[in-house]
Amino acid sequence: MEPPLLLCGAPRSGTTITLQLLAAHEELGWISQHQHVRPEIPSVSVLNRVYDLPVVGGRLYHQATQGGRLIPEALQDYMLVPVEPWGFWDHFLEHFVLDRGGDDPPRRRTAADVSESEIERMRTATRRYLRAQGKSRFLSKYTDFSRIEYLTQVFPEATFVHVVRDGRAVAASYHQKIVTGEFIGAWEKRTWWMQDWPSEWQRIWNEEYQDPLTFAAFQWGNFVRSIREEASDVLSSEKYFEVRYKDIMEEPEACLGEVLSKMGVSQSGGLEAYIDRVGLENRNYKWRKRYSRHEKNRLNRCVQMCSEK
Repeated sequence: MEPPLLLCGAPRSGTTITLQLLAAHEELGWISQHQHVRPEIPSVSVLNRVYDLPVVGGRLYHQATQGGRLIPEALQDYMLVPVEPWGFWDHFLEHFVLDRGGDDPPRRRTAADVSESEIERMRTATRRYLRAQGKSRFLSKYTDFSRIEYLTQVFPEATFVHVVRDGRAVAASYHQKIVTGEFIGAWEKRTWWMQDWPSEWQRIWNEEYQDPLTFAAFQWGNFVRSIREEASDVLSSEKYFEVRYKDIMEEPEACLGEVLSKMGVSQSGGLEAYIDRVGLENRNYKWRKRYSRHEKNRLNRCVQMCSEK
């Protein structure tokens, strides 16, 4: 199996659009929402081949991932899209998903958390997915806590791409998900999440802040910190790339092309065509319009503090 490409980062950092961009590459196989629901049936992955159809495949992929008008609304949910496949990870790896809010505190998964039988099952399934899709290299993503040491036991040849976005934009987006209830348990279980923060951050937040927006800022800082620390401990410079959301949005071909080139992956007409169709926008500016001056000052202080760690 060719070295997998695994995207990671804090939630709301742009990993989803990065996944969609890379999934347009002809060599990369990925997990759809349907395979994610039925990870035990590798043949589901054969459905991904619809996007390899001459002429129409690339257009269909663009319409499916971007909610295009050419696909009837009744069919939109059935169109294959690359997803963050928690069901897939959880099916094969017992300790991949943390019991958020449970009795056990959050901690980084280690080599001891994965068994030889899990590794073999995961690698066998991945090979079958790729064979069903007619692809040579596996692409997937996960967000929140770092799992680099853990996943290198499963895929020792994997390359990790860490998508990093302006912490203020991430916190604002994360905060909106809390407000709308889409991030169930993020704020309600904050005491559990905070156990993984540096003790000084916990003290400062408890003494000076205690609101969802600044909580989201410290969450961003903690996820980025943990990924960088673990990458430094575990990965060589050839197996870890840090890319900025801003660069992906503004110079996608150059930014992603450089990473793929270093991995030995060829240029892609499918990726270039998707970039041309999708109309990327750097949305880092939106947080500035959403909050009061007081809120923005607090947010700036928290992100600066996290960036200094």
